[in-house]
Amino acid sequence: MASFVSHYFLAKEIQDKFSPRLKALVAGQEDLYLLGNQGPDLFFFQISKQVKKEKNLGTLLHDRPFRSLLEDLKKIQPHLAQKPGALAYFLGLCNHFFVDASIHPTVNALAQPDFDHISIEGELDRYFIEKNGRDLNGFRQSKLFAPSYDLRAIWTIYQGFGATLSDIQKSLRDLKLVKKIFQPRGPWQEKILLGLLRLVKMDKAFGNQLVPQVPNPKAEKTNQALMTILDSCPQEAAKFTESIYLWLTEDSPLPDLVDLDFNGRKQ
Repeated sequence: MASFVSHYFLAKEIQDKFSPRLKALVAGQEDLYLLGNQGPDLFFFQISKQVKKEKNLGTLLHDRPFRSLLEDLKKIQPHLAQKPGALAYFLGLCNHFFVDASIHPTVNALAQPDFDHISIEGELDRYFIEKNGRDLNGFRQSKLFAPSYDLRAIWTIYQGFGATLSDIQKSLRDLKLVKKIFQPRGPWQEKILLGLLRLVKMDKAFGNQLVPQVPNPKAEKTNQALMTILDSCPQEAAKFTESIYLWLTEDSPLPDLVDLDFNGRKQ
């Protein structure tokens, strides 16, 4: 997964490239559309499951071909196109898949023992923060959330895969909490936070949510490689998501990319 910030700013760029039809579908439902761009990553943040080391729905959905997810969803929710909030979230979910499947193989190829997958994505978040004219210590990820969401609209997408309304509520609550806490305003706050996480043995689960105060010297190379892919992403993702919408509403053929999972692998 590209991290939270990267998905957020890419969602805005993709929306700008949407056709008039998709722009109209998202209009008035932008909060759900933007949250949809976080995809199944939402479930990674359910703290109780992290503490118990339980496998969550986010992992299960990431590891299956997107085609199977789409086909199951269409059977479970045959009238999805007539549900504006759920549809806007779904369009964001399609964007999320496109971004993940496009960059994950490169992220994994670039990963090293001392600069792993999550660290590379953290540096990509830094890139997008700075690209959008923000200062790392002044930028608040928690400000990217709407005050509230239509939880049932989100549940419409996931209930057929085993999620309860409570899972949606808890995951979103914990996502907001993590993004509020894991945003230190300087090196000393970062040091204290990482120390506390190590103390309660949660550094592996949540330590990677920090964008480090000091950039990794390898980030220039990895960001350059990823942006070679992502520069064309908004236009291509907009086309991809429209093709999924046409499949949903007119039974048009699905693009070949959906045979991959969110990790960019063919099962």
